Amino acid sequence: MVFGKLGITDMRAQQVEFDSLIGGLNAHLFDVVSAGMFITPKRCLQAAFSSPDYLAPEALLVPKGNPQQVLRFSDLTAKRPKVAVLSGRVYAAALTNISLNWLARQNPAAPVEVTPAFNPVIAGVQVRSAGVFVFRRSDNDLREAFNRELRAIHADGQWLQVAAASPGRTCRGRT
Repeated sequence: MVFGKLGITDMRAQQVEFDSLIGGLNAHLFDVVSAGMFITPKRCLQAAFSSPDYLAPEALLVPKGNPQQVLRFSDLTAKRPKVAVLSGRVYAAALTNISLNWLARQNPAAPVEVTPAFNPVIAGVQVRSAGVFVFRRSDNDLREAFNRELRAIHADGQWLQVAAASPGRTCRGRT
């Protein structure tokens, strides 16, 4: 939608291993990364990022009923639970709440649940993860034009309309 508003209609998707996205972008194998990548200091040295497209707090996948009452990473370190999500080797699996809720919906019979979303605290600072589009650092004009249109479709609600009208498409955050 954003690129269409910029007059760019000839787009081709290319599937690439996640760890190769920024390298492929900088090698001019493609022009933008739209994998919902999170901004990190290391990535900031290699690429430029759009305005946030969505926020993706963390969540934990735990056994049904969450008998250990684990809701945050600090609960895991404090309680050191010794039971597993399914196999008996670990108590919880951590990922974005978007991904875990999708996973739980795909496996409704699994004896697990997803905890409420939370933003991790690292060194006393709450971390908010946002999915962004990634551009080469030299493509600043394109990134700025993209950001203007992205902010516009967020502000007028078009983004939510498109996302709601796309059954089967799922936003999946990655770290």
